Amino acid sequence: MITGSILKEKREALNLLPYDIAQITCLSTNQVKALEADDISLFYSAKIRQQCLNRVALALGITIPASEAGDEEAPTPPAESLLNINRPPDLSVMSYMHQELFAIERKFRPIMINALLATSVLLFANFLAGQEETAKPTSLIPPTDGKIPPTVALPKAPIAANHALGTLQLAKDIATNPIADDVRQETSATLTEKACADFANLLEVQVELPIKPANKVYFTSAIPQNICVSDASGTLQHFNASTKVGHVFHGMAPFIVSAEHLELLALFFQGKKVNLNGFQKTAVKLTEHPIL
Repeated sequence: MITGSILKEKREALNLLPYDIAQITCLSTNQVKALEADDISLFYSAKIRQQCLNRVALALGITIPASEAGDEEAPTPPAESLLNINRPPDLSVMSYMHQELFAIERKFRPIMINALLATSVLLFANFLAGQEETAKPTSLIPPTDGKIPPTVALPKAPIAANHALGTLQLAKDIATNPIADDVRQETSATLTEKACADFANLLEVQVELPIKPANKVYFTSAIPQNICVSDASGTLQHFNASTKVGHVFHGMAPFIVSAEHLELLALFFQGKKVNLNGFQKTAVKLTEHPIL
């Protein structure tokens, strides 16, 4: 008599899974396991169970005794006779695939969760860093209590004060001598040049083959230093340049740029980089070049 333990031992000896036997015999995996456990609850009758048992035994190469062969002459009943007791093979395959997919998902679930958490933390940290950057004050005016932070370097000369005093003195001279011929009214551009640069150390530059309008100056500094920029309209601005931030000054050409260490500036005008290497100057005057 063929029992479930015989089927299981033979299957394991052939290194096969219940799923493999189910595919060969057109049975479900649960029915194969029920046959190996001598369980008849998954079959409509003992006769149908015996037919399924014979089919599995033949698939495993087990000889069926004549007393258990049943009334059918053919050793293997046709698959059509078991259509009413089997699940469709494609459903069995899909169930197996679902089980495999769920196993893979359970295996990689911790990795996916950790990756999402790490990404969320990085995005939140980047957001906080952006908030801190925008919260920093942009004013370059030193504190009024007379104490200067160690990281803030004062200009070598009170440039803005000299500019204001020169403008007031010029206005006073014109008011006191309205009809004097020798009084020359200086333009705002001339006053700006005096305020931002020393004429003895002024380098005049005109870029070649410009590609952009002469309406701004862009620069970065290799070291922290104080930089003064002015334009033809008399607008003057001081920058406390650092090595991490680029600065843009919009205005009208010509521009005058003065710095403590001019050779350490990366200066761009009309879309071209201005060559400052080898010039022992403290200021540069950028003159507009027509775009061809």
